[in-house]
Amino acid sequence: MVVLLEAGLLVISVTLLLIASTTPVPFKPGQLTWQGVVDVATAFAVVITGIGVTLKAGALVDHEARRLSYGIATVPPALLLLGMWLFQDRLRWNVLLPGLAWRSYVLLFSLPAALALWRPPRKG
Repeated sequence: MVVLLEAGLLVISVTLLLIASTTPVPFKPGQLTWQGVVDVATAFAVVITGIGVTLKAGALVDHEARRLSYGIATVPPALLLLGMWLFQDRLRWNVLLPGLAWRSYVLLFSLPAALALWRPPRKG
């Protein structure tokens, strides 16, 4: 259940990041918007959930979970680079890059533990 929560929070967080980095009219520095409030709350929840998943399942991570997480982690960067290249003229890079950086870190750090929790325990 916590793995689905983390995945859902990451999807919401990335969606809000894409909205913020493609908005034609940039927000003024310090401007309070509902998107900003929801993004900060979601970011806090993503980090706390990622820490929780990692602490809960850190001991369950085995070679198979690391191998699978490595395989999964190779696809999104290529897709992100392709998307950024295709839409480079419409992106606000100062919003997109820092947001992608911390989200990628949380995802990659907690992915092996999340996969270890998600997979049924192996017998034998």
